[in-house]
Amino acid sequence: MNVPLSAPTVHFVLLCHARTGSNLVLRSLEQHPEIRMLGEVFHPNEASRRENALQVIAKNEYYRTGEDGAAYLEREVFLTDPPPPVRACGFKQFFDYARDDVHMRASWDYLAAHRELRIIRLTRRNLLESLISLHVAEKTDQWVHPGPLREWRRKDLDPFVLDSEACRIHFDYRTRKNAWADDVFRDHPTLRLEYESDLEARFPDAMSRIFEFLDVAHRPAKPRLRKQRTKTPAQQLANYEELRRYFRDTPYAAFFE
Repeated sequence: MNVPLSAPTVHFVLLCHARTGSNLVLRSLEQHPEIRMLGEVFHPNEASRRENALQVIAKNEYYRTGEDGAAYLEREVFLTDPPPPVRACGFKQFFDYARDDVHMRASWDYLAAHRELRIIRLTRRNLLESLISLHVAEKTDQWVHPGPLREWRRKDLDPFVLDSEACRIHFDYRTRKNAWADDVFRDHPTLRLEYESDLEARFPDAMSRIFEFLDVAHRPAKPRLRKQRTKTPAQQLANYEELRRYFRDTPYAAFFE
C-alpha cells in the first residue's frame, strides 16, 4: 500500500456514526468551492454508492463490490492534483461501513496508515436521542429535512417502545467504536465536534473551525437542513420511564436526564 508522505492537497474524512449531524456538515462542505466532498462512498447499498459518488465524480466511477477499497480511495477520493480551486478532498465514513467485505476493509487500513489524513470526528453526547432519531428515520424513511416547513411534512409517529437490551447494545457499540477510533487515529490530526454543543448550539462557529482545520477560505455558513425531531424522548418513547429506571445506576443514566 503506497500512502503519500506528503500530499499537495489536504485529505480528510468525516468520521462518525449515523444521526450525529453528518448530513448537516456534508451539505455545507459540498458548497465550498475549495472542497471536493464525497458522501458515503462505501455505503452497503450499491445504488446509494453510485448516487453518492456521482454527485461529485462526473464519470461513472463509484465503488464496485470486490474492488480494493484502498485503491479506490487513492484513485477517486484523495486526489493529488485536483482541478483548481480545490484544496481539500474528503468523504464521509460511518463506523459501520466497509466492515463485512475483505476488499472494502482495506479502506480502513489505508485510513489508519495515512498519517497526514485529517479526521473530522462527529459525536453525539446523548446516545438515546441518536437511537430514537435512527428509529424514526427508518420507520418514516425520511432521513433529512431539506427545506422550509411549508415544503416538507414530517410523518408523525405515535410513541413506540425500545427494548432495554437493544438500547444497551446500541450504547455499548457506539462507546466501543469511539474508543476504537481514539486509539487507531490517535496520531492523526483530528478535529472533534459534538452534535449538541457545536452543531446545534454554534453551527457557524463549528463550520469556521472545520474550514480552518482544512486550510480553506472561511465562508459564512448556515444550516442547510432543518432539525427533524418534533418530540422529546419522553414523548416519543412509550416505555421511557421503564428505560430510565433500567439505566439508572449505569454510565448511561445521563441520557435520561
